Amino acid sequence: MPATFYDAQAMTMQAGESLIAEIEEAVQHGSPDRRADTLRSVTDLFLGSSRLSDDQVALFDDVIRRLIDEIEIKALVALGERLAPVTNAPPEVIRQLARHDDVAVAGPVLMRSLQLTEADLIEIAETRSQAHLLAMCNRRRLVEMVTDVLVRRGNNAVLSKVAGNSSARFSQAGFGVLVDRARNDGALAEQVVRREDVPPHLIHALVTQAAEVVHRHLLAVAPADVKIEIERVLAKVSAEVSVELSASREGSAADMVRSMHADGKLHERDLESFARAGQFDEVVAALALLCNMPIEIVDGVMRDDRIDPIVILAKSAGLQWSTLSALVAIGRGGRGVSTIDLQTVRNDFDRLSRSTARRVLRFWQVRQAVRGAAADPAETAADGAKR
Repeated sequence: MPATFYDAQAMTMQAGESLIAEIEEAVQHGSPDRRADTLRSVTDLFLGSSRLSDDQVALFDDVIRRLIDEIEIKALVALGERLAPVTNAPPEVIRQLARHDDVAVAGPVLMRSLQLTEADLIEIAETRSQAHLLAMCNRRRLVEMVTDVLVRRGNNAVLSKVAGNSSARFSQAGFGVLVDRARNDGALAEQVVRREDVPPHLIHALVTQAAEVVHRHLLAVAPADVKIEIERVLAKVSAEVSVELSASREGSAADMVRSMHADGKLHERDLESFARAGQFDEVVAALALLCNMPIEIVDGVMRDDRIDPIVILAKSAGLQWSTLSALVAIGRGGRGVSTIDLQTVRNDFDRLSRSTARRVLRFWQVRQAVRGAAADPAETAADGAKR
């Protein structure tokens, strides 16, 4: 052995010639069991010593690394568990244990050892197994450069564990990965929404984009203040989706009806069929084309509580009473009118001349043109009906 090896006596008053001889014999000729016994003795000596210099720690580092070659796993597991919490543990031994293929060996030092540098952690996170990454997620300190690798390489179990570590710090990119992966993982989503450092816009994005099963999970487990925000966002998203679907539906209906009109196939009987089938968007599009009125005005008329504007539209287009009655039934937001009121509508319809209805229609068109986009279609129609 090199001369410095025999300087082990200088490390501590407890180092005797018998242990030195034992180390030499174990390193050179010992069986795995003999090495394990000697390793325990050396580890005891190291842990029982105080105020070791850097040189003395380096000497233990060298000795222990020699002993752990070709040694049983259980001895390595015991060594890792004993050295992991030690602040001045032999650094090269710690690095060797942390990279061991068996996570039972690597786990304790990955979780607790302060001798692992950020560079060590990044390299291990880039190259080792998911079990190694999962152990690393338990560290009391994880910086952004390390968590960036963990969230990029880790499976959902790793992401849930690191997201649940309140001392872990994440970059904007790291948070983005967590939120993206949490959309279909309720357990991960729960950990994300419990964190206080996630940017609000990313929480909004998670709630907006998450699957329904994730929504239910979040509402069941989220803290009260977070639950209120989730419910608010979900209500807003639901309203936005409803508007988008409605706009899409209206657009499709209008396209279909315009196509029928262009081909000369749009007739009063089609309008009545649309109305009796409850196809509101088709009714609006067809009535607008038959009356030669902007679809915005007709839509406002059909949704308004007042019946007179619908009567005027029907009379100006020369529609029959059967068609108007179907329009009245689907109008007013689908509320229709009572039997008694319907008879009053019939009387008004019969008394109104087509020429008068057309004059009112022209007034609506002029009024809408003057007011422009700011005009309320229903108000415009109502004003015309009064005249």
